[in-house]
Amino acid sequence: MNLRSITGLVVTFWITAGILQAEEKSWAPCHAPVIVTGKLDPMYVIPWLDGWHVWGTVHVREVHRGAIGRDRLSYQYLFSWSTFDIRNTPALKGLKQEGVWMLKPLDAMTFTSFYGRKGSWSGYADLSYVSELRRQFDRCDPPVRPLTK
Repeated sequence: MNLRSITGLVVTFWITAGILQAEEKSWAPCHAPVIVTGKLDPMYVIPWLDGWHVWGTVHVREVHRGAIGRDRLSYQYLFSWSTFDIRNTPALKGLKQEGVWMLKPLDAMTFTSFYGRKGSWSGYADLSYVSELRRQFDRCDPPVRPLTK
């Protein structure tokens, strides 16, 4: 293999990875067991050997999907070092704003990102995503019927 072939493979992989990542977020509304609008009140954000650990409470304003039966959800997430840039922390700053949370139960009392407790996406989307979320519900098979609190 020459340098040109290797460069072509790396560029193809990089572009494909970006496209696949974008598809995942549009897939979440159809499959996430819990989708709420709310604001995270972080109790702890701690750097550790494997990344930034975040624990807190999501104060639920509206339930779009899932029967949670309460207005506060315990939340845990780990931003791994491999997917988190310490110089640019919009992911942590964004978590403090009200937004859409696509979650799954971690245990009986705690929720985490729909994609798991560790990774590059915390389950949070900007509040402007609500209109897109409703469009995504219509495209699900079968269509999702939104709930309200």
